[in-house]
Amino acid sequence: MRKRRLFPLLIIITTVVSLVIGACGGTPEPVSKVEPVATAVPSAPQATSAPAKPVDTPAPSFDAAAHFKGKTIRIYANFPPGGGADLNARVIARNLGDFVPGNPRVVVVSKHGAAGQIGGNYIYNAPPDGLHMGVFTGVHVPAMIMSPGAEYDLREMRPVIGWQPALQFMAAREDVPYDSIEDAVGQGSKGGERVTMPSSVICNTTSLRYRWLIDTLDLPMDIAYGVPTGHVAITRAFDQDLVDVGSTSTGWFDWPNIRPGWWKDGYVRVWMVEVDDSRKINPNTEIGDMPTDRYAIDIIREHAGEEAVATWIAITADNGPMWRSWWLPKGSSDEITKAVRDAAWEMMNSKQFQDDFERLIQDSLTLNHGDVLENEYLKGIFDNIENVVKSIKEISPECDIKEIS
Repeated sequence: MRKRRLFPLLIIITTVVSLVIGACGGTPEPVSKVEPVATAVPSAPQATSAPAKPVDTPAPSFDAAAHFKGKTIRIYANFPPGGGADLNARVIARNLGDFVPGNPRVVVVSKHGAAGQIGGNYIYNAPPDGLHMGVFTGVHVPAMIMSPGAEYDLREMRPVIGWQPALQFMAAREDVPYDSIEDAVGQGSKGGERVTMPSSVICNTTSLRYRWLIDTLDLPMDIAYGVPTGHVAITRAFDQDLVDVGSTSTGWFDWPNIRPGWWKDGYVRVWMVEVDDSRKINPNTEIGDMPTDRYAIDIIREHAGEEAVATWIAITADNGPMWRSWWLPKGSSDEITKAVRDAAWEMMNSKQFQDDFERLIQDSLTLNHGDVLENEYLKGIFDNIENVVKSIKEISPECDIKEIS
């Protein structure tokens, strides 16, 4: 009897449930046919639980090969074609594509003027994409401090490598009456016959060091302002009888090729060697080894003392490992910088590059990795920058010396 009463009740309940489900959107699909999707839903804060600890997401790794593949790297030289800066840029461009991941095309672009500062300024502001690089001469701390056109700040740029400290020596033509600069010491106040050397402007590093030499050693020397410097310019200035002496580096190796007989016949001679004797100098093909009795430091020490030597070293910092230097623009990432530095280091240590360098440049390689230049050499200079600026102001009081701290 009880079963008969329950049966109609079950029918009624079933009917009501069906009607409710239908009103809510129909019969649901069987669970077995639906794959659940995880959705991030913020949960309500719980007063009794600690805040969730953020999870660090690793940054994607930099794929240097993918970044450089199919692209063109432009290397900017900051002195005219045919000179030392341009030759160095070309021998680097000739080899670099074989060592950069992705093997990009590499071309040289001339960006010269203002004693190399136009090129330095251009790279300072260039896109930091690893595709614009400066292979420079004369982009260094003293130039940054006192060159009128220098806008760059080397603390914001990234050095790649230094490979050729300056050979830098002063050459004299055969009609100069003093065999070496030491023979001219003290002759300025005695009315000795005067000689002339060039400088493009009053306020640059070339004028800085030679004005200091003239005053410190009492030299019978005048500076012909407005006469360009650099290897090509000095060669032409000698050709045109514009100056009697001139500072160069490439002339030691290059004049036997472009002006055969200049050295052998005595038309030019080494008047003073500006670098110290730790710098390895390969022989000249016409006259052999660099004279060892004409180093500026020795002459200054003998005639002016140790304090003067310290000043000379400070104002000729451009002759150090950043004489021939390679730069990336400000803002270049650590990843791009590392990729280029690694490629440059491998390239310059390769026989392929060294054979090309020896044949085309004829100078010796002295390599300084970009990490060392950035973290040791530059840091050392900028840690002492106030003393460097003070020395420069004393030597060139009329020049607009930048306040750097």
